[in-house]
Amino acid sequence: MFFEDMGITYLGPIDGHDIKALYRTFEEAKKLNNAVLVHVITKKGKGYLPAEEFPSKFHGTGPFAIETGEALEKKKKDTYTDVFGKVMCDLAAKDSKVVAITAAMSDGTGLSEFSRRYKKRFFDVGIAEEHAVTFAAGLAAGGLKPVFAVYSSFLQRAYDQLIHDVALQNLPVVFAVDRAGIVGNDGETHQGIFDLSFLSSIPNMTIISPKNRWELADMIRYAIQYEAPIAIRYPRGTAYTGLKEYRKPIAFKTSETIYEEDGIAIFSVGHMIEVAEKVQDYVMEQQLSVEVLKIGVPDEYVEHGNIDVLRKEIMLLKKSLETLSKMCNYPIIITNSNGKMTEIKSAEQLIALGEDKVFTEKLSKEIDNTDITRLEEVGSAGVMMGGDSGLNMYKFNGYWKINQIYQ
Repeated sequence: MFFEDMGITYLGPIDGHDIKALYRTFEEAKKLNNAVLVHVITKKGKGYLPAEEFPSKFHGTGPFAIETGEALEKKKKDTYTDVFGKVMCDLAAKDSKVVAITAAMSDGTGLSEFSRRYKKRFFDVGIAEEHAVTFAAGLAAGGLKPVFAVYSSFLQRAYDQLIHDVALQNLPVVFAVDRAGIVGNDGETHQGIFDLSFLSSIPNMTIISPKNRWELADMIRYAIQYEAPIAIRYPRGTAYTGLKEYRKPIAFKTSETIYEEDGIAIFSVGHMIEVAEKVQDYVMEQQLSVEVLKIGVPDEYVEHGNIDVLRKEIMLLKKSLETLSKMCNYPIIITNSNGKMTEIKSAEQLIALGEDKVFTEKLSKEIDNTDITRLEEVGSAGVMMGGDSGLNMYKFNGYWKINQIYQ
């Protein structure tokens, strides 16, 4: 016996639905002073016919009619999981290299239909996420296009394999990370709150997240053709159907502007765009301007931290005299390189000077060389943006105001 050879006493198999037999076995196990393994066999859904016939359906269920087992509330729209399953079937029909892997979660990850249509390209490895990842790496090395569909919290089990078997070899494995984020009724063990953190620390790994059902479909198609490890993270629940008209091609180093205003900017990753829209509506009701942007590929977005983006943060776009005029606390003084001072009393007067007269070559150069990330208010006198040439500024109610311009 396998367990006996390791010094573990093996008792079983026992009928898990026979209470008396279980009681007797546990009493015997208590008498032993060494490690004991009790092998109990149960049938999922035992005692309730609808659950016995469709056990996966009752793995996690909402309210249902006891007489029939049917859900009381019919699903009106597809979930993100449904969308994933449909797109996978569509891709498999067109590409014989597409294969799907699950760790005993074919129904939960939306692969049931795939498993029926493409039996030779569907692999259920059981509750063994570690093996699933290594297996996917082997398939990718062999020229196939493996997609491992897994709940976010269960992918944690395969962290070592993600690094050594997939990422270090830079193999094209697609990770469909379902239940990413807060999961509600699925419970504490299913909270997918760590995937962004642990996946973003892995070399060669790319993480993408869709804002709605259409972007999820586009991302799956994009990921299948991607030639390196890539993870698509999407949440539990109904797929968002808003913003259908915003369907930019999936690309790196890009974000997407949904609403463009001035003042407040809201950044969103993935399905949180739905929340961002609600926040935008609320802020607009307060008669404040707000810009909503959807961040593209999260781990590439750092590239956007350039001088123009930072300058926009303080409302100063390069050589934009109209924007500059809105920041001025009139009257202001413009001092040129010869020490001549000009008092400007209005935006109209400033704009009339023209950009070439205000943004001299020296002033533009000084502004370009300023590290805006270090621009902080210093006392009532404010700060100097630039060196010998620049802007004397101070912050009021969250906005920067200009007192003087040194050319």
